[in-house]
Amino acid sequence: KDLIDSQDYKTLKKKISVTTEKSFFIKHKVFRKGGGIIYGENSMNVFHEHGAPAVLRGSIRDVSEKQAFEEQLMQSQKMETIGILAGGLAHDFNNVLGGIVSTVSVLKYDFENRDQIRYSELSSYIEIIERSGERAVDMVKQLLTLSRKRDTEFVNADLVRTVLNVKKICENTLDKSVIISLGLVP
Repeated sequence: KDLIDSQDYKTLKKKISVTTEKSFFIKHKVFRKGGGIIYGENSMNVFHEHGAPAVLRGSIRDVSEKQAFEEQLMQSQKMETIGILAGGLAHDFNNVLGGIVSTVSVLKYDFENRDQIRYSELSSYIEIIERSGERAVDMVKQLLTLSRKRDTEFVNADLVRTVLNVKKICENTLDKSVIISLGLVP
């Protein structure tokens, strides 16, 4: 217990308590004797007595270099994905900003050329600007989440909406001769 990262220990303990397999692999952080951490790939055998795990036997192989390479590769793939999506996102972002700028332009024109502006008109203009601004903020958050090196937080998502958003980005990014066809079931 003292040699394994506390969160990894909880995962390992849970795996041991629920497994019916006699052997399994698990990767976790291991504290080095002189300080520091390595990534260990643990090959374990579990021996049960009276239906409960009683004895563990295994070996840990240092896979720190492999882990670092995998993390570097994942980050590289994320950045490549950002590069590919940048064109589509820039187009979408430009549309959002165009909506804001044109609405402000109409508002400015109305203020300069009309004696009165009804509250309902003003309210609808402000609502357009607000929705467009929220959409822009959401797009930036998605881009930043994708570019971050830290772990992503997983939450429930509407997959149909997500796929439709990805389709829209792809349609704006890919060559116009590419036809994207979906068969979504809500």
